[in-house]
Amino acid sequence: MGYFKTTQDGRKLLFLRGTAYVIASEQDYQRLRQHFKIYNRANFIAALAVSLAAGYFAERMDVVACVLTIIAGYLVDLLCTVWMRRLLSGLEISNERLSFREWWSGTLKQLKPTGPWTVQDPPVPSSGKVSD
Repeated sequence: MGYFKTTQDGRKLLFLRGTAYVIASEQDYQRLRQHFKIYNRANFIAALAVSLAAGYFAERMDVVACVLTIIAGYLVDLLCTVWMRRLLSGLEISNERLSFREWWSGTLKQLKPTGPWTVQDPPVPSSGKVSD
């Protein structure tokens, strides 16, 4: 998963597999964020499908099908990696590094659940009357 960071001088960086890429414009930044959403979903679905299929075939002792399923999973990951490299080919590479603490806090922030279950209920106003 890629990690986006804005530096103190306002530059936007994308960290992917140990390399920092400088994002030139806000439009490129939004486009890359959208592509990463698709990339992450595709990888998640592929990993889920491969693990379910490998478990299914392993349970039935079909070793060849299990191995082919795992190879298919690697091929999907390779396809996604080639797609990302194509998207990032025009970006300048920076020598900036991302500390483990920055990566971990960014990952936790991205994984923070959002939705109606995380929103507190509004307080109920009292009418001032005591009911019997």
